[in-house]
Amino acid sequence: MAYASEEFEALLSVVTHENGSDRKKKCNYYRQWLPTAFKIGTFTGLRLDEVVHLKFKDIFNDDGVWLLKVDNIKVNTLLGLKSDRRKRSVVIAVIDELWEVLTNECNFHKYQGTDRYILSPELGRKTVHSIVSKGFTHYKRVAKINGKKSFKELRTTFATKLIAKYGEKYTSFVTDHTGKDVVDKHYTDKKVKAKTMKDFSVFGNSTSV
Repeated sequence: MAYASEEFEALLSVVTHENGSDRKKKCNYYRQWLPTAFKIGTFTGLRLDEVVHLKFKDIFNDDGVWLLKVDNIKVNTLLGLKSDRRKRSVVIAVIDELWEVLTNECNFHKYQGTDRYILSPELGRKTVHSIVSKGFTHYKRVAKINGKKSFKELRTTFATKLIAKYGEKYTSFVTDHTGKDVVDKHYTDKKVKAKTMKDFSVFGNSTSV
């Protein structure tokens, strides 16, 4: 189930310290960078594990087009691919919505090309994963969004819009979905494909995020 732009805006609007309090569990889920995490998930279509492990060096310029390349953690784990030569990867264009987040919220120009994690680099990755997952569930409830929609549906939103614009086979290739129609996925071919989506938009002009 994809998120509508109105739902996503509603989610972002409730991410405050006041709304983060959970009296039953005696904790507060608020982190200043949570909205950034939610936006990166939406504007990349990456799984939460991949969002959490995203580094500044994973974003690079190739012949004038900004691209993002990350390991496909789920597929590499399932297939037991450990060497850099054999690992599968996701390569997508940095669309305008993502570029705004990187430059306005992540100090991209300061840390560009570094080995620094984009999200809360001072924390361990398992901790960041837990904070984002639990924070998303909490604030989604506060925003009164369909209970069946999880962080995973941010990825679904990206893929749904991409399929609508380019087709299922293209989307499967770019996002490195496994499937019988797309078997051999070379890195060079992925870059060529990814560049064609540089003008793609998840929410178009319908959102102010």
